[in-house]
Amino acid sequence: MQIVKISVDTALRAFAKCLQLLPNLHTVQVAGVYGQIATAIKTAFKGYRFPQIRTVILPPLAHHMLSSCPQVKDITCIGYHENYFIRTIAKRCKSVETLDITIYSSDTMNRECFDFSAGWITSESLI
Repeated sequence: MQIVKISVDTALRAFAKCLQLLPNLHTVQVAGVYGQIATAIKTAFKGYRFPQIRTVILPPLAHHMLSSCPQVKDITCIGYHENYFIRTIAKRCKSVETLDITIYSSDTMNRECFDFSAGWITSESLI
């Protein structure tokens, strides 16, 4: 799903309702989240629970969706992560086994992978 400024609230509410109707859906990927949309996502997903979702791929601005996915095991963060992204995972996602984050700085881009179930961390420089 790509979320844009036009009809954000309506689109997000419809998206949350749609996810509720898909009990066999195990993976959600969200791309194209821009601007001040985090609050709209938080509002649209409040009260929804998607225990069937095990894998989530999303940008940091969509981190509020994680609160609705209590059984998520694999999380991939697209783009630079902020502390709020990690805090949301620590507080709301108690079943996480694998976390894959791309970290950008002014002159480098690194990929950090954490596999909590196997007890390993890998790091690779992408630039």
